[in-house]
Amino acid sequence: TKYIALRYNPEVGEIGIKKNLIDGTETTRLANIISMYRETIDADPKHAGAYLNLGTIYYNQGKFNHAIMFYKKAI
Repeated sequence: TKYIALRYNPEVGEIGIKKNLIDGTETTRLANIISMYRETIDADPKHAGAYLNLGTIYYNQGKFNHAIMFYKKAI
């Protein structure tokens, strides 16, 4: 499975689709996606969507304490 990379565009204030795909192992892809959401948060600390998506990633990994932390930041 290939994932489309997402990047935060501070000029627009939204996460947009990057044109290339992330290759590598599932772990590498997920690490890259997490890194991109963290970059989004660094650029816009009030970006609820990035917090929500990180919370969902951690929830799906069974890392519930991390998920809760990001979900709380999203609201």
